[in-house]
Amino acid sequence: MRYIFCLSVLLFLSAASAADKPKFGPDGLRIVQNFTVLPEVRPQGMRDVDSFSPEDFSFVKRSLAKEPKYKSKNPRYTIFVLGDDNKSVMTVVWDESKGDGTGHDLLYADRNQNGDLTDDGDPAVLFKKEEKSKFLNLQVLNVDECEGKRQFDFNLELAEPLKFTFRCKVNVRLDGQALYKVGLVPGPTELHHASSITEAPVYRIGGAAIPSLHEKHKRKRLKALPGQAVLPRKAGDAVKYVLSLAQYGDRPEVNLRFINAAFPGVDEGVRDVNIWGHAKQVKGAAYPLGIFQQLDKDGKVTREVVMQPGCACGGGHNQQVNIPENTPAGMHRIAIRIYGKSIVGGLAEYHYPIEISAAKGAN
Repeated sequence: MRYIFCLSVLLFLSAASAADKPKFGPDGLRIVQNFTVLPEVRPQGMRDVDSFSPEDFSFVKRSLAKEPKYKSKNPRYTIFVLGDDNKSVMTVVWDESKGDGTGHDLLYADRNQNGDLTDDGDPAVLFKKEEKSKFLNLQVLNVDECEGKRQFDFNLELAEPLKFTFRCKVNVRLDGQALYKVGLVPGPTELHHASSITEAPVYRIGGAAIPSLHEKHKRKRLKALPGQAVLPRKAGDAVKYVLSLAQYGDRPEVNLRFINAAFPGVDEGVRDVNIWGHAKQVKGAAYPLGIFQQLDKDGKVTREVVMQPGCACGGGHNQQVNIPENTPAGMHRIAIRIYGKSIVGGLAEYHYPIEISAAKGAN
């Protein structure tokens, strides 16, 4: 086994006792206090993912049975598919209560998902949660999944003055118990929308948690999805990544990230987590495990180096890895392991090619 101490103090542990076996199987990941333990053998049933492509949402109807009489000539449409299947499709439409150009301050939501926007009660109206808050809010709460047990709470924030740059956070619950949170984080990201339902973007809130790798290059932040190569490096380099997880809609830019990159994990235990520089105890939350994998000429893994986790901030989890100086030049890969419950895709390992050149001065 290889052991990495999460607080920058390196210790050596000779072996794990039989009493420390993980609850979900002898080959699984185990968290012991602040140690991340990577076994030589992956958990049984873990699937490999070497590519990414947006889901086919052709099942989504591009029409509504009935709509209210909008006061704006420019209503805006967004579609949410809730859960793992194609049964729960909720269209939302923004309207301007005071007419064109006055600001989209009303939200019609097809809560019962029947295609009729006139039988769901009054539209949501902008309000302030707190008097001193700089944000206005729209809320659509307790939306039930069709033929399912999940509930969804939508909170949309709009910065003053009234400009159509909504931010969105969604709490996902199962039988009333919190599962996870997704949203538009971090920064100035805004919810996508369109002037007609035929062009409306489709968001998915449910299904697999898809990881992506983010790194900085020449003051730009680059993003790699599964199967896409990350920036080339040299053996001996210390490499920093931000790992994020998201549920994707009908195009890569239409996604909602898991807050702090936390998702429902197979381990129900309580662990210390560094969030925004503060230690917090979180129950049942899991975080992506980043690994540098050295490959031979046949693509077989010959060595793994676990990334050292850092702060979980906004929609990402900071991690760092030192590429061994004796790594041979050639193509290797970064792997992200997700030890998730089936509701977020289960056990999966996602791959990102990386080209490594010889260390400086190496023969």
